[in-house]
This record gives sequence, structure tokens and C-alpha cells, in this order.
Amino acid sequence: SIDNTRIDSHNLIESAHVKSDIGHFRTTVRNIVLNEEKASIRQLHLVETKTEITLFDKEKEEETSESVNWIIEIYKANIQNCETTISIPQDSIYVTNKIERLRIYDTDINLKDSLYSVGKIDLSDSSLSFDKGLENDSTAPLNHQHLRDIELEGNNLLFSNDKLNGELRGLKLKQKDGTQIVDAGLNIVKDSKELNIE
Repeated sequence: SIDNTRIDSHNLIESAHVKSDIGHFRTTVRNIVLNEEKASIRQLHLVETKTEITLFDKEKEEETSESVNWIIEIYKANIQNCETTISIPQDSIYVTNKIERLRIYDTDINLKDSLYSVGKIDLSDSSLSFDKGLENDSTAPLNHQHLRDIELEGNNLLFSNDKLNGELRGLKLKQKDGTQIVDAGLNIVKDSKELNIE
């Protein structure tokens, strides 16, 4: 486990700067097979952690890199009281996500095929803010979204390069201007040809 630890990427990543203050991180690994690039994680816990990610738009020559083919299974993940801020200064974009409680079950990450699936998610008491450009720019209201008291249940979520499937239930949220969603649900089915939302 990792407790009360600060991580700073400094210049290790050319196009990003990552800083993180980890309150508590613990994981229970079931099995790792290095030569097959497979990992099975029984539990993952992340608590009281604040992360700041700054992305830079740096052009660089195309280079050949080895493919990453890892397949990772995570049976249960528990995230509590964590905050992540992502900023892209050159585009004046700033995103902040605060998670009070998030539980994720039966996650499969297939990096070889760019295929990701989650059996179930349960999110509550969380917030999300998105800002682009000047804060007082009333001509582009969608550039400034501040959502709070977010609750959401998701089942059978699947994401890949050309697919997006999932069932969302119990969506609740409030906006800064007082607009709110009390209880909403939808089914999403998307492939390379069409998108259906019910």
C-alpha cells in the first residue's frame, strides 16, 4: 500500500506534467503473467487523493514504438474523496472532477484491441466542472458547465474504437444555474454506422 505520498512527473513525460498527492492507495493482485502481458487485480482502493494533469501540445517526429498488448482485469475498485484536475493551457480548457464515492466492478482493459468494459459502476455525491475560454463569456454557455450532486448507476458498459454500449440508470445532478435532473436513465448502443439512445 502507499500512504501520504507525493508524485511529480517533472520532465519524464514530454507532453504532460502530472502531480499527485496520494492519501491512501492499496491493491490486491491476484495474478500477473509478464510474458503473456496479463494481470488480474482482485481489489483496488484509492482514497483522499488529489491529482493535477497539465497537457501540452508538442509536435514531435513520428517514431516507431513497441505495441502495448496488456490485458488487465480488475474485479473491484473503490474510489473515495478524490479530485482530478486536467488543464490544457494552450486551448484554455480546464476540467475538474471530484469523486466522493465511486465503486466499479468487473473491469476488463484490453490495450491490444483498444477494448474496455465495465460490469457495474456506482457513483454518488460527485461534481464535474468544465471551462473553456473566458469565464464571463456569455455567448458560449456550453463552454462553462458546473455540475454537482452527481449520482449515477451504470451496467454492462463497453467502449472501443467503433462501439459504445451501456445502460445508465438513476442519473441525478444539479447545475450552477439551478437546473437539475432528478432521475434519468438511458440505453446507449453505438457502432461504426449509427448511434441509438433510448
